[in-house]
Amino acid sequence: MITMKSRPDLYRDAIVVDMTAPGSPLAVMTPDEQSTDEWYAAYEQAGCTFISCTVAADHVAYTPEAALTEIAKARHWLLARPDRFLLVETADDIFRAKREGKVGIVLNFQGTLQYQRDLRLVEAFKRLGVHHSLLTYNQKNLVGDGCHERTDAGLSSYGIALIQEMNRVGVLVDITHAGYRTAMEAIEVSSAPVIMSHCSPRAIFDHQRNVPDDQIVAMAKTGGVIGIHGVGIFMSADGSDISPQRLFEFLDHTVQLVGPDHVGFGLDYIMHTANARKAVVGKTGESYKRDSGYHNDEYFFAPPSIMRDVADVMLSNGYSEGDVFNILGGNWVNIFRTICG
Repeated sequence: MITMKSRPDLYRDAIVVDMTAPGSPLAVMTPDEQSTDEWYAAYEQAGCTFISCTVAADHVAYTPEAALTEIAKARHWLLARPDRFLLVETADDIFRAKREGKVGIVLNFQGTLQYQRDLRLVEAFKRLGVHHSLLTYNQKNLVGDGCHERTDAGLSSYGIALIQEMNRVGVLVDITHAGYRTAMEAIEVSSAPVIMSHCSPRAIFDHQRNVPDDQIVAMAKTGGVIGIHGVGIFMSADGSDISPQRLFEFLDHTVQLVGPDHVGFGLDYIMHTANARKAVVGKTGESYKRDSGYHNDEYFFAPPSIMRDVADVMLSNGYSEGDVFNILGGNWVNIFRTICG
């Protein structure tokens, strides 16, 4: 059986993608308490080719003006380092980043309050690099309900119009953090593949941030991809098991359910101190249910380097080299080319 040790070039040659990197240059999810350069260096050292970085979220930067400021700062930071990073506009840019040994970057919103009912902003923000947006973030917004909302209503009329505009412009429709009905109705409404950038199957660990099998199947039928996360509180009862084997359990269940062409990584990796995360939870506590692990004293996040280790586990469990290549990043590249260009 082939292992990474006998094929060290397999990971080296792969396009490695993390579809959710919430520690943007502004560290919008954990402000002021982490080193931007150290955070990005973790992706470079892990051999990542392409990451989607969060620049605004419904609970921390929820107006067009705030989002624009975050985008401007992120672009300024990244464009000042052309030897290390490449702002990606098309799938061809991802391959260029691989050839040049750089990390390709797109920006994302975790939520849609940044659009504030102005559909014209979808294209405007896309031209600034926002190719990827969640519909909701845990709570109800103008589009629909989040996964931690007390109700389970579906899409609003505005939500339907927003998805249609995202389809037209070529922005990834992401149902991570969405409530069940909102997510399932988005799948029905969207004319393009729908993604789950950082989710995992609830069948392996029952947490509201994980998703049921029927939702994964419905998403895959659109041609979409789910990114397996590495967030400890969504993976085990005490929140500490972020091992490669544990990630593989989530990944393998999903592959058995929908096939290897619909699975990738979306680690949701945050390099932080416990105080930083607690500060965010404290300021926006209504977004984080108290009985769901968010208020734990310690947080565990699988780092980007774990993708290499999970690839080794996949190969050791009989996955083909082609399937490993696609799960490491090929599936995300195909989605990006299909929707964003």
